[in-house]
Amino acid sequence: TESWNGSSWTQITDINSSRRNFAGAGASNTAAIVFGGQIPPAPSNTQTGLTELWNGSAWTEVGDLNDTRAQHAGGGSSTDALTFGGEDSGEANKGSTEAWNGSAWTEVADLNKERRNIRGAGTTSAMVAYGGFNSPGEQFTSDTELWNGSAWTEVNNMNTDKYNMAAAGQTSTAAISSGGETSPDPTSALVEQWNGTSWTEVNDLNTGRFGLAGLGSTSGAISFGGSLPGFTTQTEEWNSTRSVGAWSTAANLNTAK
Repeated sequence: TESWNGSSWTQITDINSSRRNFAGAGASNTAAIVFGGQIPPAPSNTQTGLTELWNGSAWTEVGDLNDTRAQHAGGGSSTDALTFGGEDSGEANKGSTEAWNGSAWTEVADLNKERRNIRGAGTTSAMVAYGGFNSPGEQFTSDTELWNGSAWTEVNNMNTDKYNMAAAGQTSTAAISSGGETSPDPTSALVEQWNGTSWTEVNDLNTGRFGLAGLGSTSGAISFGGSLPGFTTQTEEWNSTRSVGAWSTAANLNTAK
């Protein structure tokens, strides 16, 4: 685990269960939650529902997801979170959605379209979910759906079919998607911004990559790590105070991931 203070990364206490392709939520580095994923070794990874809470100094295991999954998305806070999509142990895409109330997960309404490597931003009462790898057909998708606290509704798609990208944004009306995989570009630098109604292409990342992560808001965000395809420590910072926004190089992660 690494913590970002606005200018550099610091290695801190590890999560209790090492895994990959998991999701998380939380808008601060003192209160966060991670859930699901795949337990190594590869390639026979086992999907898990394990959930851990971060209190600023240590991780604690809490109630598991009802539906084990990996390559899913999450959003919200450590006491009020949502997870959706992903794949099961048989590599079938999922549409199921679960809500976290601070102590337990509850299954709620499914996505309209099952997919994995999906991304999202918002809260348990208002969430935007976008992109991914859908089924049937196993195709990249630009599908976008809005959650209103009880159901998902299909809305305007992204401009480019994409998955395995970074997500940032703390509301369902302001999100940013950076990098990822498109066809035919496996290390895309494309960035799109959501305003609650439609997606607009904005300035690209300086370095295209997939499997990266992100956090922050549409006015100030970071995208970090990923694959070039080799794992990287690269971190970039988004600043929208300029008329169209721009990415700048920031301090790298301590460990490539």
